Formats: sequence, C-alpha cells, structure tokens
Amino acid sequence: MPYSPYGSYRRPSPFRIGPGMVASPMVRLLLGLNIGIFLLELLAGWNTTSHFALIPAELWPLRIYTLVTYMFLHGGFLHILFNMFMLWMFGTAIEAIWGSDLFLRYYMVCGIGGGLVQALVNWGSHIPIIGASAAIMGLLLAYAMMYPNQIVYLWGLIGLRMKYLIVGLVLLDLFGALGQPGSPVAHFAHLGGMLFGWLYLRYNPRLDRVVQRVRGARSRWWSEGWSGRGGGPRPGDPPIDEILEKISRHGIDSLTEREQEILREASRR
Repeated sequence: MPYSPYGSYRRPSPFRIGPGMVASPMVRLLLGLNIGIFLLELLAGWNTTSHFALIPAELWPLRIYTLVTYMFLHGGFLHILFNMFMLWMFGTAIEAIWGSDLFLRYYMVCGIGGGLVQALVNWGSHIPIIGASAAIMGLLLAYAMMYPNQIVYLWGLIGLRMKYLIVGLVLLDLFGALGQPGSPVAHFAHLGGMLFGWLYLRYNPRLDRVVQRVRGARSRWWSEGWSGRGGGPRPGDPPIDEILEKISRHGIDSLTEREQEILREASRR
C-alpha cells in the first residue's frame, strides 16, 4: 500500500474518492468528536441540546459559543451517519491537498457561518439547531470548485458531475427554505455554509491559489492526459513520499513545478 504521512492508507486521488481511504488526521479528530458526543448522549443520557444547541432567540450574548458547539450535535442515527460519511469521503480528499490547518479553518468558517445565517433569518425562533451539515455543505462546495467534472454516484447508481450536484443542492435548499416555512431542516444553514465557504475560498489568497492550481492541473489532465513527457526520474528528484509529506505540511501550493510533474506521473501510474 502506498506510503502516506497519514499512515497506512491509500492516498486520496482527484480521480477517486471513497472506499480505500482511511480518514486523514483532522477528519479523524472531527469524526471522533462527533461520534463520541453522539454516543455520550445516546448511552449516558447526556442532554447536550439544552446547553449546546444553537437557539437563535437566545444566541446573543450569553450563548454565542453555540455557533461552534451546535456543529457537534446530531438528532439521530441517520443524521450523524450521513454527515460523517460526507466528512470522511470529501474531507479526507480535501485535507490531503490543503493540509490540516487550512482544512480545519475552512470547516469551522463554513459551520459557524451557516449557523449565523440560520440564526439571523430566524432571529426570534426558540427551535434548536444542531448538526454539521453547514460545514459539510462547505466541503462539497470546495471539492466541486477544485474538481467540477468529478463524477460522484448518488446511492451508488446515478452518476453526476460535482458542479451539477452543487447546483442541485443549492436549488433544493432554496426551495426548502422559501417554499417550506417551518421545515425541521435548517436550509438556510446549508446555504450559509456554502456562502461563507465560497467567500473564504475567494478572498483567502493562499487558499484561492491552491484551489485554482488544483483546478487548472485537473483541467490539463482531462484535456491533454499525462504521457510521461518528463522522461522518467531525473538525478536529484525527491521520492514521492517526500512530496506527499510536503503537501501534508505546507499544502500543494508549496510544490515546485518538477514536484507537481512527479506527482502527476505517480497519479497516472
């Protein structure tokens, strides 16, 4: 199995996500927190909702902390299963490219931003808001911006390019938010997570460069293919494990042109 700085797992590729990947470090931490809190509430009877859910009418000023804590609470098995599956599948692929620090900052910005939008739209509401869905929607947006033509399979059957999936999700949430008032689903949180994610990607120069570079490389791979024009290894070329370690520490933006070439050749093989 290929070497990875994250341990023994198949390193995520832009051409494949899902089975074969063990969660990356920050994704593992987030999975552990979410699942651990869910089990505590389920098995130990710990009532987290009353203290840590986001309640718009009670948010300011004493419960401002719930903009963070609400992301780690879930209302049932299917709720947490879906969110954690999305976190594992897309989060691992994104963290492998961005590095853990950028990934965590982006995840938190999307989650907090989504909660804030939901609270502002429903300012007088006493209905608790829980779940990581706003942050997860931000991850889907980021993946779609880097790999717009990546095909994912809904329910393992329906193939759909990421750019169309995101458009569909936005339309569904807009319809749910505007056409189904009182829905138990926090549609504005989903939309807010994507909005804050887009703003963060657009106006964070370092992250924007990473996204554009990945997207540009992906487009070249699709249009030209990789024929190994580098002529094989050259004297002084770093081994692939050092390149992967460099990505995990400093992000893909830190690679030289030759290192990117070596990485593309490895991906082709």
